[in-house]
Amino acid sequence: MIKKIIFFGFALSLFASDSLSVGLENENIEVYTIQIFSDQSIDAAKEMLTNVPTHLRSETFIYKINGYYKGRYSQNLAYSKIKPELELFHKSGFKDAYILKTTVSKMFEELVKDEIKESLALEPTPLHVIEETKSEKIVQMPSLEKLVVYNEEEISKKKAQSNVTTFNQSNILIKAQNAYKAGDESEAMFYYEMLLSNDFASQKVKNNLCYLYGKQGLYSGAKKIIDKESYQKKFIYAYAYGAVLTLQDSFYDDISEYIEFDSSGRLLLLTGYYFEKKEDMQRAGYFYQAAYKKNKTDVYNMFAYARFSDMIDAHEALSLYKNILAKIDKSHVLYEVVLKRVAELGG
Repeated sequence: MIKKIIFFGFALSLFASDSLSVGLENENIEVYTIQIFSDQSIDAAKEMLTNVPTHLRSETFIYKINGYYKGRYSQNLAYSKIKPELELFHKSGFKDAYILKTTVSKMFEELVKDEIKESLALEPTPLHVIEETKSEKIVQMPSLEKLVVYNEEEISKKKAQSNVTTFNQSNILIKAQNAYKAGDESEAMFYYEMLLSNDFASQKVKNNLCYLYGKQGLYSGAKKIIDKESYQKKFIYAYAYGAVLTLQDSFYDDISEYIEFDSSGRLLLLTGYYFEKKEDMQRAGYFYQAAYKKNKTDVYNMFAYARFSDMIDAHEALSLYKNILAKIDKSHVLYEVVLKRVAELGG
């Protein structure tokens, strides 16, 4: 139980930001999106889509609502996080752009699919959404699927036959989601790599791709993304998270060069968990302590080190547990566990 909580806690601290999501259980989640334009003609809507700034286009799609084709950008659970993007659209000439509230399920249902001509003759599989679908207190954890063989030659061959356009990128995203739901991670990676190689990959796509690379131990692919983005922390976190799920043998060697630059201590924390899963508590304790020393304000670092200290020095552990309680409220995932342990230690 403690293991699950610490890993859940790590995932919560990692994925509460705009990073990775792996699974959608509640499609009625309310989100904010930016509506950019609206027209009764699909051709006119497509034309307006070409005027969207390049760096915003990869997350801009066309939706059909009550006979109108509407261009909408991204989606986010927090109004404050999407508001800064609105000004970018105003400055780009979309003066009537505004923020509205909708749901994940509505956005998917209204997404234009049939009118978009695909250049890929591949059959879709059941629906799944690998998008941002969590709040700061709820994270849907992934199941540990059986690994599939990643055929790099086959992926390269498919890439050569692919032609991604602005108008079929949403269909490719859907195919990636479908492939993930069907348990075909190689196929999901193929579609994500297709978007990446054609410069249509959003930050979410890159993040999801790094996560899948991690699950299959494909460090070289993730490293290209991480280094090209000038060490985007969330990408190395996504790779590390995937790699530890499947206990990749090269896990520590892969992430070691990034540890010193990670001021949050998350990579150290995850390394500790990796060695704990491998039942090497001596190394696990070393990295838990290092994570705590690197960032003593993080409650998950503190909790991991308190657990390790609990086996050696109950007095130090009690002090750490009390510090955690002082930093969190009753709604926090760690609250009940820490409170119970404090009582058991006579605190």
